Amino acid sequence: WGATPEDISTTLSSVSTRNQVNLSAILNDSIRSFTGRRGRVFLIVVTDGNDVSTKADWKEATSVATTAGIPIFVVGLSDTGFPSRTRSSLVKLANASGGRSYFLANAGMLELTLDYVGELIDSSYVLQFAERPGGGAVKVDSGNRAWEVHHPSRIP
Repeated sequence: WGATPEDISTTLSSVSTRNQVNLSAILNDSIRSFTGRRGRVFLIVVTDGNDVSTKADWKEATSVATTAGIPIFVVGLSDTGFPSRTRSSLVKLANASGGRSYFLANAGMLELTLDYVGELIDSSYVLQFAERPGGGAVKVDSGNRAWEVHHPSRIP
C-alpha cells in the first residue's frame, strides 16, 4: 500500500490541531498521493466526523477528487450525531468521485460495511475510453439488469 503506520501518523499529526482534524486536507493529500500510479486505485475513508474544514476546503477536496477520477468510499462511524455539514460534504465528495457513502447506525456494522465495500470493489469493472471526436455525451449502459453503473459526475 506504500505507507507505514509511522507515515500515516505523521500525516495525521500535520493536519490536526488539538484533536481537531482538517479532514478535507487529509483527503486532498491522500488523493494527490495517487497521482501517477498505474492500475486500479480507490480510497476508503473511515471517520467519526470530527472536522474543522471550511466550506472552501471541502469545495477544493471535491474538485481534486473529481479531477483525479478516484472512487472514494466513505464510512461514517455514526448515523446520528454525525456533524451534518461534514456528512453533507462527504456525501458530495463520494458522489462526485463515483464512490459511495455509508453512515452506520452502530459500531457493530463497521465490519459488515467494510466487507461489503471490499466485495463491491473486487467485483467492479473500470472502463476507460477516449472522448468522441468533436465532443458530446457518451452513454454507458449495462445489458445485465443486475449490474449497477456508477460514475463520477465528471469523468476526467
